[in-house]
Amino acid sequence: MTTTESSDDLTTGVPLTVTQSALATVLAVRAGEDDPAGTALRVAITGANMTEFAYSLDLVPIAEAADDDAVYTQGTHGELTVIVPAASVDNMMGATLDVPSASGGGGLVIRNPNTPDPLAGLDLELT
Repeated sequence: MTTTESSDDLTTGVPLTVTQSALATVLAVRAGEDDPAGTALRVAITGANMTEFAYSLDLVPIAEAADDDAVYTQGTHGELTVIVPAASVDNMMGATLDVPSASGGGGLVIRNPNTPDPLAGLDLELT
């Protein structure tokens, strides 16, 4: 498990930053878990749709983190443990978990400066 200290500021080595608004949303949902303090937010890239990544956000026990996952805390007082699977770390670097800016919208949004390579895995011959 790769553990990184972090705060609300984007820190080197932290793949995903959680804004205060998103932190409040996640903590409110996590409060309904059986063991909120032992529960982490796991954020993984699950695929790609040409120009955007697809994500999975889950609340899981902190103990489920794999040895090579990035595990760190977010919030002024480290209120939230975040787990990013090792396979997702490189493509998540610089991303931010936030609430949608459109009024009336609920949920969370990931703003990721990285995009998938739409030609990855294709064997092209250009002549």
